Amino acid sequence: MVPRPVYVLALGIFAMVTSEFAVAGLMPQIASGLDATIPEVGYLITAFAGAMAFGGPFLTVALLRTRPRSALLVLFGIFLVGNVLAAVASSYGVMLAARIVTGIASQAFFGVAISMSVRLARPEVRGRAIGVALNGLMLGTLLGLPLSTLIGDHVGWRAAFWAIAVLTLLAAALTLSKVPE
Repeated sequence: MVPRPVYVLALGIFAMVTSEFAVAGLMPQIASGLDATIPEVGYLITAFAGAMAFGGPFLTVALLRTRPRSALLVLFGIFLVGNVLAAVASSYGVMLAARIVTGIASQAFFGVAISMSVRLARPEVRGRAIGVALNGLMLGTLLGLPLSTLIGDHVGWRAAFWAIAVLTLLAAALTLSKVPE
């Protein structure tokens, strides 16, 4: 049986992936809100991916000496700051910075969460534990993107990032209370 804390880690990954793809579903609203073009908003997706690829590994290495749960909480904090910054962004430059911050934290979180999933599970269920954690990625794509788009369409694109911030706080609180150190 997969340990319950692994499901909490999946929720954290779900929040990260939802934030990653939110821009794709909100491009016209963000472009209008930041007085940018849709192609410029598209570069926000590229910035997130580039930050994951180039910045995430450095943050992961910087956290190697930190206990895993503590590292996850630090990463939630950085990710939360990035999403709040996105929600209040007054310019394209601020939004770009927010996407870079969230991208770096997201990649580092994936690595720590997957590693933690392996540590939490007995050897015979480690593969399933990784699968459960990675379900956060699949569900973020399947449900997170449409939900953030729905929120953006009905309440505004900023509300979508506020919702992700709230989800991040929930996942962090559950990590603090349910994931062992």
